[in-house]
Amino acid sequence: MIVRDASAIPLPGKQAELVAVAKEAVAYLDQRWPTSAPRMVTADLIDGRVHLLTQRDSVAAHEAALAETQADAGFQAFAQKMLALTVPGFGRWAYSRVC
Repeated sequence: MIVRDASAIPLPGKQAELVAVAKEAVAYLDQRWPTSAPRMVTADLIDGRVHLLTQRDSVAAHEAALAETQADAGFQAFAQKMLALTVPGFGRWAYSRVC
């Protein structure tokens, strides 16, 4: 199982709003592209970074799903809302293997 962690640091005072939009995006993604494990939105207690976590069977499965979501106008609307609430240049993606 591979976990993809997409995260960003919210603009000052915008963490709650970013979490709300991320949760809306998760609900949208769950309807369009369900996963076997639930997607999660988490907020780091140290630096406030907001994470969107998704599990899939392989990196290739993540990349295929990412290509579909990037082409989807509905998801792009959520992505634009989220980008407007984050510090530019502090977005990150990471892949981890569940051990």
